[in-house]
Amino acid sequence: MKKLRFTGILIMALMAYETSVSQGLGDLIVGGKADANYLVTGYASPLIKGFAMGLNQGWYNTADTHKFPGGDLTLSVALVGAPSSDKLFTVDKSKLQELQLDGVPASGKGHIPTFFGPTSTSQEFSLKDLPSQKYPVPPGVISRIPVPVANIGIGLPKGFTIKIRYIPSVNLDKIAEQLEFSSMSLGLWGVGIMHDFKQYIPGLKSLPFSMSVFAGYTKFNMELVMDESKGQVGKTGVSSTTIQVLASKKLAVLTVYGGVGYDISSGDLSLKGT
Repeated sequence: MKKLRFTGILIMALMAYETSVSQGLGDLIVGGKADANYLVTGYASPLIKGFAMGLNQGWYNTADTHKFPGGDLTLSVALVGAPSSDKLFTVDKSKLQELQLDGVPASGKGHIPTFFGPTSTSQEFSLKDLPSQKYPVPPGVISRIPVPVANIGIGLPKGFTIKIRYIPSVNLDKIAEQLEFSSMSLGLWGVGIMHDFKQYIPGLKSLPFSMSVFAGYTKFNMELVMDESKGQVGKTGVSSTTIQVLASKKLAVLTVYGGVGYDISSGDLSLKGT
């Protein structure tokens, strides 16, 4: 039951992520390919960055490694958002070829919401050659987005624990039909390794807390066919790597833990079709 509930939460979160982007970008692709690339990048980059950061979370809840052949299943939901600097996108009108942002001088700059920005706006774009043709600037969608993750940890000899996260390619055609899209599919996999290095340091070995190093990699892909007859397909690919030093202390039924390290993430969003 827990597995089914978690899978449902994950599908709904990812569905909201992809469909909100697709619907929000509709008014940003009316000005041709060059303008669309410029505006879509500014609108969607904070979301992809936040989602990638979320995938790097939820790997552990302790620095203690499992004894062979022990293991565990952990479930968590990371709420990711954006700093204030990523809630608005600066539009340089000189970089727009077919569109213009109304209310801003031709050589000036204006600010429009990103995905995590204000959820209402009265701003409009218009065509440079036909100023009477107006297009609304899409507002922000949400301040935070949930990124659920589930991991299986398996203890190995000599203080190692391997962690695995995996969702096979899942077709969500019934959900896509309800949203008036042609089809939808997603998949996720990841692998991590944790190692108890405290065992090698005589001064730390006897102290009553756990320490380890961890490295993990996650890859997520999603495809949304918005209109098959027009070849309209949205694809998202996000990869995230984290390297951390962990420490934890178990106090009765409570475990206090934390980590410090470095995250590397990358992602892309492509919109194809007529």
